[in-house]
Amino acid sequence: MVEKKSQKSIGDCGITWQQVNGHPVLEIGYHLETDRGHQGFAAEAARACRKLAFETLHADEITSIIRDTNLASQKIALAKGMKLGQTFIKHYQDIDLPHIVFSITRQQYENEKKAENEKENTTEQTDWLPFRLQNSFFFDRLLNSLNIQAG
Repeated sequence: MVEKKSQKSIGDCGITWQQVNGHPVLEIGYHLETDRGHQGFAAEAARACRKLAFETLHADEITSIIRDTNLASQKIALAKGMKLGQTFIKHYQDIDLPHIVFSITRQQYENEKKAENEKENTTEQTDWLPFRLQNSFFFDRLLNSLNIQAG
């Protein structure tokens, strides 16, 4: 990952095959420089990887394998529509480390996109447009022609 403002490398992210209890899973992974955490970079990277996985690679499911103590990454996974899955122990450099698998399926991703699009359309139709119309000369004339009092 390269920060746009400074053009400096601040970490890495991508999609890779991992093993969970002997089964291959496609995983979104990222690592940030310590001083770059909690600034939205990881969330932006996760969003881009998720989109790549479903819209370009046509994956059926994407996961994030996260340490049980990494609450910030767990929060990102949940915010990106991933569901809490199984826990397992990952043996790393002679240490057993508990991990949690978060995942989202293609269908869940498509449903989420559809809901976001519907929300955007509803917001435009019920919030922005009426507010603008209510403050216009033409809206007042329309109400008058229908003998309706503006509220």
